[in-house]
Amino acid sequence: MSERGQPGGPNPTIKDNRLVMNITTSEPRDLLMIERNCLSMVKFGVVLSLTSIAMLVNFGFGKREKLEGDKKILFTIFGSIFMLLSLLSLVLGALNYYHSIGRYTKEKVEVFNHIPITGFVFSCFVMIFTVSVVLLTQSL
Repeated sequence: MSERGQPGGPNPTIKDNRLVMNITTSEPRDLLMIERNCLSMVKFGVVLSLTSIAMLVNFGFGKREKLEGDKKILFTIFGSIFMLLSLLSLVLGALNYYHSIGRYTKEKVEVFNHIPITGFVFSCFVMIFTVSVVLLTQSL
């Protein structure tokens, strides 16, 4: 039993399994950057979905009173918008990932258009700012 991987034989090394590659371009770094970007969008989508669930279920923000009338409608609208933004975050992250990986496999270095992601981040900023202002004015 002197074959590779068998008891008593030589153990396979990393070089034997051809896991070592010569890195001559920045593609591995770029591909890892794309994966990190996609995972960041997924994490942000999870945070937005948890925010929307908190608004839809109405944890009460420390109060045990039930929301009625305009406040209930307002929190339902805000929660629904945050849920849509969380789904959009997941879709944009996946589109960016698949588009960039597809371009790299075709050896065309081009990343996904930044306009949808910039618009998404701007809309999230506007939504969070609006909710903050509304919550501050409702509590005064």
